[in-house]
Amino acid sequence: MTHHSTSPRHAVSRVLPIATAAFAIGIFIADTLTSLEIAVAVLYVAIVLMAARFLRARGVLLVSAGCVSLTVLSFLLSPRSPRAPAGVINTFISILAIGLTTWLVLRGQSAEAALREQTNNDIAERKQTQESLQQAQANLERFNRVMLLGEMTASIAHQVNQPITATVTNASACLRWLDREQPDLAAARVAMPQSAWPVRIAAGRYRGQRNRAGLIELPPGNRARPRGDIAST
Repeated sequence: MTHHSTSPRHAVSRVLPIATAAFAIGIFIADTLTSLEIAVAVLYVAIVLMAARFLRARGVLLVSAGCVSLTVLSFLLSPRSPRAPAGVINTFISILAIGLTTWLVLRGQSAEAALREQTNNDIAERKQTQESLQQAQANLERFNRVMLLGEMTASIAHQVNQPITATVTNASACLRWLDREQPDLAAARVAMPQSAWPVRIAAGRYRGQRNRAGLIELPPGNRARPRGDIAST
């Protein structure tokens, strides 16, 4: 399907230079055979416009120079007329028209090239802006994860600190009762279970925070880690 859609374009691109050259030859023959009072060479303007469709600036300049040369050659080969000054004026007008058309064509091509370059730059800048925005969003997501992990770490430290403090207090009391000259075994037996239950509370809180940490989506480089390993880092 693409082949059929592009074939006419390639055919036109091949035919247009041939048609331009044939048209230029026809204008030269007509300008040479007609009287100088008829400004046939003005038609070379069409040759310059046709050449601008398939040539760049340098090629257009060469075609324009060729048209001017053919105009001068036709002037020299044309049959003389009693009113020669009119022929000279017509030839000068034709050359002026060719030059003016060439200048306009070159200016148009320059403006088109500048517009194309500006468009490409705009596309590149838009793409770079989108990439920067995506990178900023990714950095913000990573920052939010780090902040959440920091909050969870502080929460774990706060929740575990109280049971550990109670355990240390009960254990110290138990040691004091055992270090007496007459150890108070009954009080020590009461203090020992009281030293154990804060540890169980701390372990339960730790497991809860660890399960919560397992729900956090890890960055791409850490997704292979087992669930809950965030709390152990």
